[in-house]
Formats: sequence, structure tokens, C-alpha cells
Amino acid sequence: MQIILRDGLASFVVRVILGLIFVLAGFAKALDARSFLLTVQQLDLFPAPSILPAAIVVIACEICFGLALLVGFQTRISAGLLAALLLSFVAVISFALVHGKAVDCGCFGSMASERLGVGVLLRDILMIAGCLWLIVRNNTNAKNVTAQRFLR
Repeated sequence: MQIILRDGLASFVVRVILGLIFVLAGFAKALDARSFLLTVQQLDLFPAPSILPAAIVVIACEICFGLALLVGFQTRISAGLLAALLLSFVAVISFALVHGKAVDCGCFGSMASERLGVGVLLRDILMIAGCLWLIVRNNTNAKNVTAQRFLR
């Protein structure tokens, strides 16, 4: 186990999984923007004129920072920004749960419909833990960890 952690395989796997999740989620939302906008509107958190800009920012952040994680570009910064985004999701989900709002998550557009609930909340917290892992464990002085290195 020590060798795996030292060589960065665990960080590589976490980075790729989180990157794929966010890229997929961002593109799913972008391809079904109407559904995502409706979800944001049903949460009743933002004034009507700010719903579209908020949705655009979420989608752009998920795609850009997800891609950055996938390719290993500025991993700590990307993971930190995604953790902040996830924290905002946790706050929104908590608000919805406390106020009894029964809406779809909108996490993956209409690709995977799921109601907001404790499961979604725990999943986001787990992804925050993954982001924090990348912030703490990613060694910027080490060589880039690439798939090719592990396939040798």
C-alpha cells in the first residue's frame, strides 16, 4: 500500500475519476440545459434573472476544472475550486432538504434523474474528500503521473 501511495497511483485514480465525473456532469447539463435551468428555478434560491448566469457558471466550472483534473493541469487549484463548488452544492442540497423541496438533483441533466436527498448529499461530501485528497497528496515537485507510467 505504501508503494501505491508513494508512486501516486491513488492520486492518479482519484484525479481521473473526479475529472470524468465532472466533465460528464457538465456536458450532460449543457446538452439538456432546459432541464437543469428548471431544476435551479425549482430550488427557488436565485432571483429569476440570475438563474441562467448561475447555470452557465456551474456548467463551465464543471467542464473546465474536470478537464484540468483529467489532464493533470493545476491539480491542486482545480481540486480546490471543485471542492468549493461541491460545498455550494452541499449547502443547496441541505437547504432543499430542510425546506422540504422535492426536486430532481439535476446532477447529470436528464441522463440520470435522481431526487435530492441524503444519498446525493453524502456523494458530494465523498467527492469533497477526494478533492481534499488531491490538494493534500498531490506532489507538485514530482513528475506528472500519467497512464503511460503505470502501463509500463
